[in-house]
This record gives sequence, structure tokens and C-alpha cells, in this order.
Amino acid sequence: MNLQSNEHGASRVYLLIDWNAVERSLEGFNVRFVKAVAGVVLAMAAMLGGTMTAGAAPAEQAASTPRYQVSTWHYVNIRSCEATSCDVVGYLPAGATTTAWCWTFGETITDAGITNNIWLLLNRQDGARWMASAVYFTGDQFANLPFEANCDF
Repeated sequence: MNLQSNEHGASRVYLLIDWNAVERSLEGFNVRFVKAVAGVVLAMAAMLGGTMTAGAAPAEQAASTPRYQVSTWHYVNIRSCEATSCDVVGYLPAGATTTAWCWTFGETITDAGITNNIWLLLNRQDGARWMASAVYFTGDQFANLPFEANCDF
């Protein structure tokens, strides 16, 4: 939960819920029950005087932007920035499907006869930027993300 006040002194309480993470961590449990409990929590907080928003705080409003499903055709390292000099923070095996937020320009990568300088932003929670080269994803040079999904717009 996050409590913020605007310039007029009005307070707003934000509750950040990542439903996908909740569902993954509660496999085998009744997800409807978990969501009902979360609804009760929202209602109780509203009764305590806050305005509840199940979603993102202002600093994370971009979380409501479209996300895109992308699939790998080859093993790919996930890095902390859009260059091979950046730390590897994870990987995806060939055939994996994941979510991409947007694309950006980065280091040019050449592999298997494909050259591209497009990188996909796969995670941006907690300030992290998990990036992967679009060379390793199926589709066009942008891994089928629309041109408008540029991270820099």
C-alpha cells in the first residue's frame, strides 16, 4: 500500500496488486477466493478514509500500457540493459513465451545470420529494466510489437 497526498492535502491510498504473480504463487488454491479476499481488503481500506485504486500508483501509471506476448526461437539471455556488456539477470529457453512492454534501440546483435539493434523490455518492476535482444524472438525486427510500442515515446 502507498499513501500519497496531492497539493490540496487530499490523500489517496494505492494498493498495488500483480494478479498474475498472485495466481502463479497460489496454484492449487481457489483464485476466486483470493480475489474475493483482496476485494474485502479494498473495501476495508476505503472505509478507513482512503480512496483505493487496485492498480498502479502515479509513478507506475505506465503499468497500464499495453503488454505484448512474444516467443523465443532460440535461447536468449536477459540483461540489465540493452547491451551484451550488461549483467545477465536471467534467460529464456527456445520456445518460451513471455510478456514484453516495449522495444528500444540498443547494441547491434548478430546471430544465426540475423542482425538487429532492437531490444525488448521484459520487466520494469521495482525499477528493474530486464532487456533481451529482439534477434532471438519470432516475428519481424520488433518481435511483432507495433512501432508505437517504442519505450522512448
